[in-house]
Parts: sequence; structure tokens; C-alpha cells
Amino acid sequence: MMQNQIEVTVNDALSVYIAPITLFDLVEQLGLPVHATAIALNQEITPRSLWRQTHLSNGDQISLFQAIAGG
Repeated sequence: MMQNQIEVTVNDALSVYIAPITLFDLVEQLGLPVHATAIALNQEITPRSLWRQTHLSNGDQISLFQAIAGG
């Protein structure tokens, strides 16, 4: 059985992933801290509460933002 690959852009870099993959899966695969990360999917912020049910599609554009502590 052939695995379904999708191409998405993550922070302006083309990446290939095996589908199905959710936003939560992406954050985990990239090793990012879930509670310090924000995601814009196709230029719209996606609430963290929806990450596990939001599947990526071929051609999606993802922008990842990390909260930085300091002052």
C-alpha cells in the first residue's frame, strides 16, 4: 500500500509529510512546545483546541510562531 504524501509550506519552506497529518501531529514531529506555539493555517490563526482535528492538505501554508519569554 502506497502512503499518501502531501506537500505543505512551513514558515516559507516546502516540506513533505505522510497523510493523514494534523496540526497537532506537525507540532509534535517538529519537536515544538505545544503551549508556546501558535499556528496560522493558510493565513488564519487556528485555535489550539482545534489542532487535533485539523488535517493538513496538499498545498497548505503554515506559519509557526513561538512565544518568547522576556521583557
